[in-house]
Amino acid sequence: MDAHREFFEGLAEEWDDQQPMGRREHIRKLLIDYTQFLFDSRLSLNIGSGTGVLPEILEQLFHGIRVVSLDIALAMLLFHRSRDKKSRIVQGDVHLLPFASCTYDSVICHNSFPHFRNHPEALREMVRIIKSGSWLVIFHDISREKVNSVHANANSQVIHHDQLPDAKRLSGLFSYCGLRNIRIEEGDDFFLAVGQK
Repeated sequence: MDAHREFFEGLAEEWDDQQPMGRREHIRKLLIDYTQFLFDSRLSLNIGSGTGVLPEILEQLFHGIRVVSLDIALAMLLFHRSRDKKSRIVQGDVHLLPFASCTYDSVICHNSFPHFRNHPEALREMVRIIKSGSWLVIFHDISREKVNSVHANANSQVIHHDQLPDAKRLSGLFSYCGLRNIRIEEGDDFFLAVGQK
């Protein structure tokens, strides 16, 4: 089994208990500020979905949106399914997405992008499966510095090198993979990057 998959399979049972109080509301407030990127989405792919905190929030904010959750770890997806019996879950690898080209209205990576082993390859796959004019969204509900510090100092060495690129590097990757209208913002408690196909 891939080391990253094994790590997240083992983390699934305790993941929700490790999250800070008020996290859902913080995520909801972050997304409200960027509704223009998801307003017209009817079918969205949530990559690296974990135990499934995001779909419920998205479905509350964007009436009629359908969210498909993809994760490499089956245990994470099963926790998601236990929370929401109607959830649409797919086990898969972002580097080889099991979807036809131009299928989705948006792709969202919430707290997952640093864990992808090959950022350009993952981005190309995500761009492939969204429709022309659609948005790719990468966001974290903590700062980039905190993301990178948490990973670098984690108990498991598996994620020590899972780093979120800075704005200049990520903007270059977005452009290289065919995205335009790139916008990257970061603060003390969030990081957001968007690009349009």
